[in-house]
Amino acid sequence: MKHLRYPACLLGEGAVLFVQAGQACLQTTDGRLDGVDNNATTFWDKKDRYLNFLAGLRANLGQAQDADGDGVSDKKDKCPGTPTGVKVDATGCPLDRDGVLDYQDKCPDRAGPASNRGCPEMKAETKKVLNEATKYIQFNFDKATLKPSSYPKLEQLVQILNEYPDYSPSIAGHTDNVGDDAYNLKLSYERAATARTYMLAAERIEARGYGETKPIADNKTAAGQALNRRVDFDPYLTGEANAAEAKYGPAPTIAELRQQGKTSPAPKALAKK
Repeated sequence: MKHLRYPACLLGEGAVLFVQAGQACLQTTDGRLDGVDNNATTFWDKKDRYLNFLAGLRANLGQAQDADGDGVSDKKDKCPGTPTGVKVDATGCPLDRDGVLDYQDKCPDRAGPASNRGCPEMKAETKKVLNEATKYIQFNFDKATLKPSSYPKLEQLVQILNEYPDYSPSIAGHTDNVGDDAYNLKLSYERAATARTYMLAAERIEARGYGETKPIADNKTAAGQALNRRVDFDPYLTGEANAAEAKYGPAPTIAELRQQGKTSPAPKALAKK
């Protein structure tokens, strides 16, 4: 094994260049370049190299090449080109390994399909519970106060939301068509807000009031009116479009309702609100 030692004057005081089998190593006598104490390591110890190259084709300034700057060397990086700031595992790939790049992944710590922005999909039976909740959440007559029979279902909804922290529920309140537009719209929002307050912190749930504009049954019968006095629960990924607005459109305003032509109270109710 042959070492070629070049004059230190070419490299600066205290620096020596060694060449061995096509490999060159720059070593300092005081460790000022690489931070390694020369007295505590052997010459060819990999920890004490400042400049290392093979056959003049590859250079390494004290650490492995890392083109995307994710902390994983190019040699070991199975997912090159990672955007700045994206968290990766030891192979340089997204942490949840769901195939969705983390900068496009709304749930980088949990696996989910690309069709759901990289987040876990909500189970079909869970969605069914949410969709059917409207049948069991009931309010006192002409008020926004919940009936006690509604509490068990609301508790179940809270458990679902705790299980799916990446989702937010939209709550849409509705009334029948009996009474003044403004009153119905206000009451529908208050009912949605009451359910929201019972369940979780307000910032995670958005409430909308649609008044009488989105019936699900015929308002000409008492049974139909009862079905229309409801609140809907629809889950959506936090930060995405509100599910109620995706379903019904933006909540109306009093001015918009009046422009549609209904400005006077409806005939006396067939049933209670």
